[in-house]
Amino acid sequence: MIGDLPEIDDIFNESKKEKETKIDISDDELELIDKNIYLYISKGNGKWISVAFLEIAPGGIGLHVFLPLEIKISTEEAAKLQLKFEQKSKSSSKILKEVPVLLRWRERDQISGKMKLGLHFHGEVKNEPSIIEILKILKNQKDGISHDL
Repeated sequence: MIGDLPEIDDIFNESKKEKETKIDISDDELELIDKNIYLYISKGNGKWISVAFLEIAPGGIGLHVFLPLEIKISTEEAAKLQLKFEQKSKSSSKILKEVPVLLRWRERDQISGKMKLGLHFHGEVKNEPSIIEILKILKNQKDGISHDL
């Protein structure tokens, strides 16, 4: 088993040029291939923070997201949380939906150390056809299936 491993000298002496790959993409050619719906959260102050989609909450009542940085959310701010779904393309962006959300839970991810939030929709928002479609697209994006609105 140990004989199957490469020598340490071989690992560090490999030519860096072999591993480097130059990718030259101009802004005009840039296409959003795998993720074209972006999520943003606001504490009601008009400032939006981009969050990463993790999964749909059980029963489709909301979703779970990663925060890129740690922010404090007071009880008052938690009551004013807003979630924005935005679709981006090469040259434009379009707000699909802005909805109020409830902060049901928050925890620190054991592996990455990032904050995870459980956001649930108010009342009948979860049954709106546009929200159902957006959640379906987000799930497909995560699973690697492309889908356009």
